[in-house]
Amino acid sequence: MATVSHDSDTNEDEQAETTLRVLAECGVRTTWCMIEPGYSPAIYDKVKQAGHELAFHYNALEKDGGKWGAGEFGRQLAVMKQAMGLERVVTNKNHYTRMEGWNELYEWCDNNGIEMDQTRGSSKRGNVGFLFGTCHAFVPIAWHTARNRTFRVLELPFFSSDMGTGTWADASIANPILSGVERVEGVAHILFHQYHLHYNDHVRQLFCQYIETAQSRGFAFWTAAEINDWTRARRSANVTDIDEHGEAAVSGSVAIRDLVVWVPLAERPGEGAGTGRQGTDTDIALKLGVPCRKQVCRA
Repeated sequence: MATVSHDSDTNEDEQAETTLRVLAECGVRTTWCMIEPGYSPAIYDKVKQAGHELAFHYNALEKDGGKWGAGEFGRQLAVMKQAMGLERVVTNKNHYTRMEGWNELYEWCDNNGIEMDQTRGSSKRGNVGFLFGTCHAFVPIAWHTARNRTFRVLELPFFSSDMGTGTWADASIANPILSGVERVEGVAHILFHQYHLHYNDHVRQLFCQYIETAQSRGFAFWTAAEINDWTRARRSANVTDIDEHGEAAVSGSVAIRDLVVWVPLAERPGEGAGTGRQGTDTDIALKLGVPCRKQVCRA
């Protein structure tokens, strides 16, 4: 799985128009993190019509007029919801990935209906790659003062910003990142600012090359909201039983079509007849070191 996000930052309509054109040429839908005051209303209509996700870009950076605080988070989100004409905003990424403390941001997300955050990512020169140890959407855990409880929001890290600007990474990181994500069946999340896609020909070229490379390797591009909905639906699925034929009974997965369940084999392939259904070579794979058979549960 792959996803691309954009941070609107300077909010120039021309940057948005260029980005929309490039995305249409590449055939991908992306997540647009919008900072106050945002674009002109007509731009939001075009972004929605193209199937992209409109998200929030919380500004807590003082030099850009922002402030760190629960009230300010809620105020900015309300302003941007009204500007974008949305009742529900799923995703947030903090401007410059600014983060304080441990619990605050996740508490604000939970209290304001944000279901996915993307603030954990690269923001400094050379600061790219698997910085937070995963490429999966994960559940943040509170500090011990809150008894290590879990939050409702999911965190989806990103690995790099704007290949080709000379500030972060160049195109050489693309295949290593895709390989690492592919190995653990995670999400390849790269950030490209509309600003650089508009003003920098080299960034535009590398963006299109990256999309082509990822697609040629079998990666499908989803928005952050789609990944959020899929992750939550997947986590709601429970295997309640495995019958004598090795078929799993699954509950809580009504929102998922063609859910895949990996059922551990009674014996390793070639070690005996066994009592359960063993499957063919094409639907057997090692999962966490255990040989499993692939079962597709139809909705």
